[in-house]
Amino acid sequence: MAILYRRFKKKIYAHGEIREGYVAKNVLQSTLYLEDVADYIAHNTTMAQGEVFLALQQLEDCLESFILDGFKVDLGLLGTFAPKIEATAMPTPEKVTHRSIKRVGILYKPSKRLKEKLAEAQFHLLDDGAVFTPMYRGKKKKQEDLEK
Repeated sequence: MAILYRRFKKKIYAHGEIREGYVAKNVLQSTLYLEDVADYIAHNTTMAQGEVFLALQQLEDCLESFILDGFKVDLGLLGTFAPKIEATAMPTPEKVTHRSIKRVGILYKPSKRLKEKLAEAQFHLLDDGAVFTPMYRGKKKKQEDLEK
């Protein structure tokens, strides 16, 4: 297992100067979907793909429900999910209403174990023009499935 990266030229602003430098940027292999996760888990357990898929769908549904109800959800080794808002500052408490909320999102905090594993990650340089085969081949999605 390794995280792929490429080198990119970038303008760097430091100490009031603009210089050119190079940075590493990760290269995503592809997008995997819930079905791919279910296939992977089914392959590594005695559960059927349908059973795993149903359980993952229920996880999606309950996570959505709990977050929309304002709960922080700790999923153990996966990490913690919680709702987050960004709001405009107002001069008085009375002016702070739902209309002052500008953005809503989800805060994800990985578990300590996941952070430790990420710190141990290996990296491989993907040279310019290099072609690679994804390490895990999920099912190909039809265009209409992607637009749902």
